[in-house]
Amino acid sequence: MSKFTVEEVLKITSMTRRLYGADLRNLDFSGTNLSHASLAWTNLCSTDLTDADLRGADLRGSNMSSANIRGATLYESKYNNATRWPDKFDPKTAGCVLVEY
Repeated sequence: MSKFTVEEVLKITSMTRRLYGADLRNLDFSGTNLSHASLAWTNLCSTDLTDADLRGADLRGSNMSSANIRGATLYESKYNNATRWPDKFDPKTAGCVLVEY
């Protein structure tokens, strides 16, 4: 996995919206627009996603186990059974969509 700076990630997402398999742990994306980004199989462990916009993002297989997602908008983001969420987070209540493919 590659390790990126926040600035590099924002540049990539503004161009392609694809960060499949990237190592984004411990970065600060608070308030960032990541809507409809492909974040499948990314490592978002310990990432600050406070108030981030993740509407429609592809989170299948991502590790968000210790991410701070307080205030993040996750409506219609896609996840699967391999997606790891922070403790006590309910993706259905947040409006996330379970996909099996």
